[in-house]
Amino acid sequence: MAKKTLKSAKKNKPSRGGVASSPVLSAPQQQLFNQGVAAHRAGQLGAAAQAYQALLQQCPNHADSLHLLGLVCQASGDNHTAITLVRQAIAVNGNVAAYHFNLGVLLQAVEENAAAIEAYRKAIRLNSDYLQAYENLAVAQQDAGEYRAAQQTCELALKLNPNSLIALRNLATLMFRNGDSHVALALFDRALAISPADPELHEKRAACYLRMGQFAKAWEDYRWRFSNHQTWMDASTLRSAGLRHAVRDDLAGRRMLLSAEQGLGDQLMFASCYEDILKDTQNLVIEQSPRLVPLVQRSFPAVRVVAVGEYDPRELDCQLRAGDLPGWYRHCAEDFSGQAYLRACEEKTAAWKARLDTLPGLKIGISWRGGREARAAVARSIPLKNWQTLFKASDASFIALQYDMDEAESALVENTPALHRFDELDLRNDIDALAALIAALDLVISVDNTTIHLAGALGQTTWALLPRGPDGRWQDGCDNSVWYKSLRLFRNPSAEHSGWQGVFRQVSAELEAFQPVAVDTLPAVEGPGVVSGSVSSPAGERVLLLNDTSDWYHWGCSATSLAIHHQLRQRFSRVDSLPIALGNKLNGLPQQAAQFDDDAVYLTFTQSNPELHAMMANTDVVVINGEGSLHGFNLTSAGLLYLAYIAATRYRKPVHIINHSCYPADNDLSATGEVVDFYRRIYQEMTTVAIREPVSYRLMAKMGIGVEQSFDCLPLFIEQCLETGAIDDTWMTWQSAGPVVLAGCVNWQGNGGRLGIPLLAELARQMHQQGRRVQVLVGTSASMALDDIDFVRQFKAAAGEAFELVFAATELDWLRCIASASALVSGRFHHSIAAAVLGTPLLVAHSNTPKISGLLELLDMEDALLDLGEAALPPLLEKLDKRLQDGSAYLLAATRRAELIDKGMKNFGF
Repeated sequence: MAKKTLKSAKKNKPSRGGVASSPVLSAPQQQLFNQGVAAHRAGQLGAAAQAYQALLQQCPNHADSLHLLGLVCQASGDNHTAITLVRQAIAVNGNVAAYHFNLGVLLQAVEENAAAIEAYRKAIRLNSDYLQAYENLAVAQQDAGEYRAAQQTCELALKLNPNSLIALRNLATLMFRNGDSHVALALFDRALAISPADPELHEKRAACYLRMGQFAKAWEDYRWRFSNHQTWMDASTLRSAGLRHAVRDDLAGRRMLLSAEQGLGDQLMFASCYEDILKDTQNLVIEQSPRLVPLVQRSFPAVRVVAVGEYDPRELDCQLRAGDLPGWYRHCAEDFSGQAYLRACEEKTAAWKARLDTLPGLKIGISWRGGREARAAVARSIPLKNWQTLFKASDASFIALQYDMDEAESALVENTPALHRFDELDLRNDIDALAALIAALDLVISVDNTTIHLAGALGQTTWALLPRGPDGRWQDGCDNSVWYKSLRLFRNPSAEHSGWQGVFRQVSAELEAFQPVAVDTLPAVEGPGVVSGSVSSPAGERVLLLNDTSDWYHWGCSATSLAIHHQLRQRFSRVDSLPIALGNKLNGLPQQAAQFDDDAVYLTFTQSNPELHAMMANTDVVVINGEGSLHGFNLTSAGLLYLAYIAATRYRKPVHIINHSCYPADNDLSATGEVVDFYRRIYQEMTTVAIREPVSYRLMAKMGIGVEQSFDCLPLFIEQCLETGAIDDTWMTWQSAGPVVLAGCVNWQGNGGRLGIPLLAELARQMHQQGRRVQVLVGTSASMALDDIDFVRQFKAAAGEAFELVFAATELDWLRCIASASALVSGRFHHSIAAAVLGTPLLVAHSNTPKISGLLELLDMEDALLDLGEAALPPLLEKLDKRLQDGSAYLLAATRRAELIDKGMKNFGF
């Protein structure tokens, strides 16, 4: 939960600025350097590296090439080589502030914080107004434990720029860690006033609200947690459930997966809400980490509990992430019962009691390390050697509950007579046995980690040792917990580790009067539960879906991939998938087109990605969700093309690219050139290619590729929701009095960025003055599009209070917002499709490829196209006003809607 919320400070990425090279280059050498820079900017790292290396062979002391080659190495994951190269550039020319700045970034990446601090200070000495250097210096100081210095550096950065989001974010984080919740909240509010759609800021503000006991506000912000790309990547298994997200007003008759998220402690804490959800629906499968399954199944026998991923999605209709449960059921302190809800195995508990009875005094379990992220681990953990005060002050027997002890800790345990451990117990993995041991103890004393959640959920008396600025789940100014009635909180009054000695003196004094209380045994409940409505499996073939966007970018991508999942489940016995987030992280991919047939590259790739290799080897069919991912030649497109190519040529599988718009040369439709030839070579190996709009279709035909004219799969998702009653027919009636809804655009700045934001901002102001509501729609299952965050930030600066931000927390929320609009103004492909299918008039801006033109041609709505780079406000207002006055004249015909659904099904004609 909130342990990810305050996990890391934000810092700037490397900068390519600072061109101040020597010696002077000849014209051919300058051309070679320019080629490298152009390839670098286009993300073609291999080509950039070749150009820089070729120039350095001629001019070994060319500082800019050394510097930029270092950044290429950094982008490829080789930080140590990057550091060497940037230091060589500094040796040639030490007067370029950007060189020192980027050296600091690289040194931070390898956790050489002291050296990074010095590098940033050198950059600042060369440029006293170097805001980014101040911002990153504060992060490095925080990493080095120099919290007061980090605070002062953030304040200096804010003097340079009071609207520095990085400085505001990091200063707020420092204040939160210092226990100053109200100060931190005010700073996060300031930051969100500048960037209202920043997921990390919402996530961090949620922790402030939680600590202050403002639960309803906290859960509103907490819904943004997976919109933050890094939290999603760090906190959850990257996989797709293949199911839409549940909404509370649509539970009747639904077969729901309650999906696990985040760490064991979070899963245990969220389980406190299971009894609440079971009152609303028992047609439920609860997913847990495999280590928790026996314990949770015993505790909730009326439902089926499965390990992560061990469920059949064909037996289910929707999913709810467990972390959303508190937002449904815990709106104020009175909603928390704090009662125990987990049941340890009685036989195992009795066995542990018998064993513990052989030890003298109270039996107290202890755990001293917690927090997976580096800063959290430092703040929460108390080195075992610091516990000696407690051991010496009591005649109790202490039981080590800490897993993964290092050699020094093991030696301390062996040499501390009062401290015992049971080597046969796997404290990391055998959670059921650990629960029984905890239930058999008299008391647990632990830092903030999984142990206190397990003990609290069992109802065991537990003393939690918290740092000065604890996690959001522990409320300010109290010594108890709303989550667990059996917990008592002891707080370090200081930000320094020396403060723990005073805590241990207090704990020792409390132990003198402590009287153990027996853990209540929860009554047994009959079970197990079964999800009804099981479906029979189709034929035994399995399919692998690549580029699964179920958890990515925005809800249109999610709904489209969910429609693909649904259709594949009708045809195959098993659907495996590679989420786009994992596809973007694959190791060993070829850097150049010439390497696609290289045996050594293929061997390296399979060895670097063994799980994907096994899936591709064992599947019967490969399906690639093409979307708009395949255009140009960059890291994303090259990786996906390589997977398509080796699936066909190396694994000898039928490969179907579906739901696809393809523009090899982006906006160039001439069907000639090196990149086009490369695409042609790949696509000729495909079994089928289904293209979703006619401009792309004609381009592929011109390239000589046999293609099927299909359509995007989003209407299939909407149709499925209509069939199941998740969407009501009334959604599809034009809402003349509804708000004007704006959404982002890949190319939202327009041609050259001249008019896009000012034009839309003025539109919003005029609509607002006319008394019409204006909403900006954002939302995603995971990893919100960065251009959406930037769009809202710049739109806020231009439009002020003339709009309200709408965050859609589910696919249905997203569709409902579009359906209830009087008009949609967007540059998003899927938003525009949703508006057309749902009966909302639309205006659409250009995207980064001609796919919008193809979409509008297929919709027969060419007059809905906007050009934010060239248009003036009056024509835009005129177009919008026509749709607001007579929206029914601008809606998709029912016959065309039926045709589009039929075309969508052509994606699955294989």
